[in-house]
This record gives sequence, C-alpha cells and structure tokens, in this order.
Amino acid sequence: MDNINREYIDTYIQSLIQDENEKLEKFRLQCVERSLPIIHKEVGQYIRLVINQLHAKSIIEVGTNVGYSSIFMSIFMNNE
Repeated sequence: MDNINREYIDTYIQSLIQDENEKLEKFRLQCVERSLPIIHKEVGQYIRLVINQLHAKSIIEVGTNVGYSSIFMSIFMNNE
C-alpha cells in the first residue's frame, strides 16, 4: 500500500487488526511466503464489516487462486 499511504500509517492500521483465527493466520502467512496474491488484512476487515452489516446468509465468491478469501468469508459468516 505504499503507493497511497506512508508506511507508518499502514503499520498503525495493521496494528489495530487482531488475528482471531490461528489456522487462517497460518494459511495467510504461507500464502505470503509463496507470494500468492490474497486479500490484504485491511480488505479482509472491510469484507468482515460488510458481512456483519448486511447479516449475509450466503456469498458467492469467484476466485482463481488458493481459496483464502472464500475461507475467510465462511469463517466470519459462521461467527456472526
């Protein structure tokens, strides 16, 4: 995100995000290590907010990578 924000802003925003699911965080780190494109934590928090605000009961997610976004959304839909 350095193209838009200064690094200290990114660092601050990321410090506010708490990882609630250990398995998902481990999967995210594996994807980052392998340079696989997945949603950023900030985007995930926005998606989570929208899911909660809409009281979403179902979601269609069309992805072409490893399924991180689908897993992320399914976890937080079930934790509502």
